[in-house]
Amino acid sequence: MKWIPLALVAALFLTRLPFFTTSLCGEEGIFAHAVLEVTRGEKPRLLVARDLRGVEYSAVPEHNLAGYVIPGLVFAPFAAVLGTDSHRLDVRVFSGAILRFVFFLIYLAAAVTALMLIKPSRRLMGAALIVLFSLQTLPFFASIQIQYDGAVSSLLLVSFVALLTGAIKMQHQARSSVGMAFGAGALIALGKLEYVIVALGTLGMIYVAALFLRARVRHLHLIPPAFAAGIIAGMSASYIYDPANFIGGFEVLVRASSAVASTENRHWLYFRGAWKRIHVLLFGLIWLGIWVWKYRRNIEPQVLLPGIAAFVVTLGFLVIAWGGDGFPRYFAPAFILLPVALAQIDSRKWMGTTAVGILVIEAIVNYGRFIPNAEAALCRLALHAPNIIEESKVHAMKTFTCVPKTDGSIGFYAANSPFVCCGYWEDPQAPESLRLQQCP
Repeated sequence: MKWIPLALVAALFLTRLPFFTTSLCGEEGIFAHAVLEVTRGEKPRLLVARDLRGVEYSAVPEHNLAGYVIPGLVFAPFAAVLGTDSHRLDVRVFSGAILRFVFFLIYLAAAVTALMLIKPSRRLMGAALIVLFSLQTLPFFASIQIQYDGAVSSLLLVSFVALLTGAIKMQHQARSSVGMAFGAGALIALGKLEYVIVALGTLGMIYVAALFLRARVRHLHLIPPAFAAGIIAGMSASYIYDPANFIGGFEVLVRASSAVASTENRHWLYFRGAWKRIHVLLFGLIWLGIWVWKYRRNIEPQVLLPGIAAFVVTLGFLVIAWGGDGFPRYFAPAFILLPVALAQIDSRKWMGTTAVGILVIEAIVNYGRFIPNAEAALCRLALHAPNIIEESKVHAMKTFTCVPKTDGSIGFYAANSPFVCCGYWEDPQAPESLRLQQCP
């Protein structure tokens, strides 16, 4: 049924259509600036502040190249027409809308790739599950958010799973298997280092499955060295492209580890805040886990791998409990990977119907909340989630005696207005003129 991928594309596009023109908010503006830097042939940098004299201050994003280069390449044809240095507000507004659409296109590529992982006889169910999972609050907004994790990381992880699945299936063809394993490692290493850890955890659990679950996964001895070589190649490319960004990625991991160790009750508070965003994901993983244990003798790679990857993503970011800007978009890849596995398990008909019915009701309720005021939904519900981070207000930029703490996207739209991105305000390395505390 060749129409199924087209139906998936249409459903994902139409449900997000009202949101493409919403204004950038929160960290989106500084991230958009980094993408524009790439289209100008420069290294990605975050525009985090502009003082009263008009002097701009940049920061290294501290993540590997994929999150900026992939959107930059997709946006490049639009940048050639719009220009990347225009200070006109109308051009900036239009560029922001195009950038939001660009990130959605990347998410769309991840969804279509995920659908192709499902065996043809189950793709209709797979497409339905991908759409229904995507209408949950977290993946819905992550798919159009100008950020690393929602779109780019989803594409990288789904592609990693696709290549590794191919490597396992083609074990009898050594060259093809090794090539796919190498490609899987190289591709995932172009993204955040956190997802390299996810990939390694996924590969490790495949071995656990082969040993203890007696799944149809054998003769894997060629895959790990090829995968490791791919990771080295991908990391080398990231370092050569931008050494500061690559090294900064390790510093992010250190900071995240320190934060986890230093905060009492951090995991409980994070889980309580994130629960309403990921409860469907957690229930889906439990259901899949029960099925895997029950039918462990007859599990195929296209079921096992996406499910394990979704589990490792979810467990890993629950353990890290990193709040970010208040929206736990880090779980977004799991919302695409899990439906791939669930669509291919043979559950009892009434159980499957009940589960789909619950997802439909949740999707309708969620979408009904989003659609009346798209911009408020994106900026307030997604970027400044309650119970995780204090909501930040956007200030009207006027002439002040100091630079107020502001929404980071002010710097993207207002080319001459002073601003300080919220996260940079407390940075001890920020210039003194940007850390004044007595603002109106």
